[in-house]
Amino acid sequence: EENGCYGAQALDCSDIKARLMIGLDVMESPIENVCCVGCYCSDRLILSRDFVSERKDLEVVSLKLEGIEPVRTGALVHPEQGNAIKIVARLLEKLLLSGIEVSLIHIEAGSAENYNPVSCEVVFACDDFLKTEKVLHEELEDIISELDDGLQKIKLSLKKKKLMNEAVLSAFDSKTLIDLLYMLPSGNVMISLLDQNMTATNNLGMVQLKEGHFECIMANRCRNVHYKEGINQRVSVLAKQADCEMKIEQRYTAWEYKKDSKLKKITGELMEEFYGKKMEENICPGGLEICDFLPKMEGLDCVMFAPIGEECHSIGEYLNRASFNRVYDFLKLLLTRIE
Repeated sequence: EENGCYGAQALDCSDIKARLMIGLDVMESPIENVCCVGCYCSDRLILSRDFVSERKDLEVVSLKLEGIEPVRTGALVHPEQGNAIKIVARLLEKLLLSGIEVSLIHIEAGSAENYNPVSCEVVFACDDFLKTEKVLHEELEDIISELDDGLQKIKLSLKKKKLMNEAVLSAFDSKTLIDLLYMLPSGNVMISLLDQNMTATNNLGMVQLKEGHFECIMANRCRNVHYKEGINQRVSVLAKQADCEMKIEQRYTAWEYKKDSKLKKITGELMEEFYGKKMEENICPGGLEICDFLPKMEGLDCVMFAPIGEECHSIGEYLNRASFNRVYDFLKLLLTRIE
């Protein structure tokens, strides 16, 4: 799931005769009597451009932002949303708005398209270091106060140093690039008015500027194709304004239950018996391998449920063992009910 479900995509299903599939995942839902009734769809968006740069010997500013804790609540909508790239873009945008000319040399941030980067490094030339330092720290204080969740330990370090024969972008191209990163959608793009759950998100995961070559990689996740195309269209408009090439790669498609699903009916009846509550249905970004199996196995009847976990897709991810034991007992009982 983290890098594209390539195993599921490559699996030859021609010899598989069964047409019932139980998918197991880990979900951050606080209850277990939930059945995933469909999966989010997702694209990988890659923006790139080769800027014309000039080689110079100059004094520069080395900026490093770190100590960011990703924001993990679906209801919160904040322009920077705990993303180091977005925070740095806002800081640089503030320099421009304060009348400070910026010439970019190097940007490095992120290690995965689908996870908020927690640090970012930028090297740039400017015409007033003392004013730059003051503006950056004041703006960062505002950002930290807006992200007041008690978890942030954001640290900004600035150093002056001399570089020789570096590829430097013009002030105009630097502004174009800063504006692009500042305006790109990141975090929750849409949330449901009914239940406040996320319906569409776009994650600005990786950015690099090196020797004049710029590349930005992001991944969206949406409840349906309509939302996904809306995000792609917005990013496309911004990419054209910045004269960037845009490439779209499918990460995974949405899946839905088979109409009149026998497996879903059995699962729902047993959940009510086992948990004493009716099965709740939810669209979630889980069971992604089902997206690859459905087109290859005509008539496949699928169901997906999961034990409770926390901080999924992070280094702090863990599984609730008591929940796992209950779901395992449920799974064994479910297997006895299937003919």
